[in-house]
Amino acid sequence: MLFSDQTTQKVTNLGSDQFTLAWEDGSGTNDFQDLIVKIQGNDQSPPLGAKLQGGSQAELIDLRGVITPVKANFIVNAEAAFDNFMGFYQITGENGGIDTDGDRNADILPGQAGYTQAAVRGRVVGIDLTGNNQTTNTFTGSFPADGIFAPFLIANGRPDAILDSNSSNDPAVYFPFLGANSDQADHLRLLGDNIFGFEDLHNVGDQDFNDIIVRLTFS
Repeated sequence: MLFSDQTTQKVTNLGSDQFTLAWEDGSGTNDFQDLIVKIQGNDQSPPLGAKLQGGSQAELIDLRGVITPVKANFIVNAEAAFDNFMGFYQITGENGGIDTDGDRNADILPGQAGYTQAAVRGRVVGIDLTGNNQTTNTFTGSFPADGIFAPFLIANGRPDAILDSNSSNDPAVYFPFLGANSDQADHLRLLGDNIFGFEDLHNVGDQDFNDIIVRLTFS
């Protein structure tokens, strides 16, 4: 593994919104020819849902301004011993607040008591994403119009275990918002536009973020 510094990486601005990253691995002449990556910027708009993605704790689906429900197609890759469940719930804004009384204002925020139960109880109906270890599965569902939606992962469990009256059997639930996670750790990575990868182990386990990977496309 090479870390970026003046001895291993050289950045060259080519103009016209282009630049190269040139790497030197130290195995031969110091010519920065061991790996060269050319990058070209563009002004393409992000795809539907991805407007907020790329920021801190912003692995979200933004459908604000969309006036009708949106059909979504999901490809789910699982690579975990746990039998995980992934879904989405609607939030009031980028801070992850949940509206529990229907007035479109946040009534509960990440880290506050009852947040996990409110998120799972308010999950988008019909988007129940699962998969056995080393399998790929496809699902379809529909997001309501004009909202922001956050993913959540129930590690080795199902929503019923969170919503029943027995809190002693609650599995861990992980969110994009660190304050909502029991270990305060980041269990979610954005792997591309509308592509989410979760780590399902407490304290981020082996940090491979491939225990469940979900790719969304919208119809």
